[in-house]
Amino acid sequence: MNARKIIAGGFIGGIALLIVNFVISALVMLVAPYDVLTLGGMRPADDPLMFFFFAYPFVLSFAAAVV
Repeated sequence: MNARKIIAGGFIGGIALLIVNFVISALVMLVAPYDVLTLGGMRPADDPLMFFFFAYPFVLSFAAAVV
């Protein structure tokens, strides 16, 4: 296993997944507008744990790069 390829694939894949997630979310907002922060169970946007909401594409892409 080449660690450099895994790290590069993880970062590139994470950025790609994050961009795709924002694009799809914007398209869904055109069809059925909603505010994700008003859904039940969501934390406020200024909560430090909300970082993990945006970090999951990177975790997923690093796991896929390892596999």
